[in-house]
Amino acid sequence: EESWGKSSTALVNLIYQPQMIGLIATDRAAAHLAGQIAAKTMVPLIALSTDRTLMGANVPWIFRLGDGAVAADAVRYFAEAAKLQGPNRERIRDYFASGVLPSE
Repeated sequence: EESWGKSSTALVNLIYQPQMIGLIATDRAAAHLAGQIAAKTMVPLIALSTDRTLMGANVPWIFRLGDGAVAADAVRYFAEAAKLQGPNRERIRDYFASGVLPSE
């Protein structure tokens, strides 16, 4: 709901919090903004969007859940990954990239 500048500043500030293990984007606009930042910072992103262009850059730590996915699904995937890999975004990123998330 905020301007792009305010949203991007808030997102960048969030990424540098030590306890942050990944991002969840809940709509198309948020997914595109989060995708740009995740691509540069190597933070894993799960997008809840039907927009297939999110995967166009082929960034291996940006994931899109299929139709019908909800935020609770993404939270569950991050929680499971943190339980198995520890609260480490690099290990979680690699874990997701190994194919544990559902493919479309």
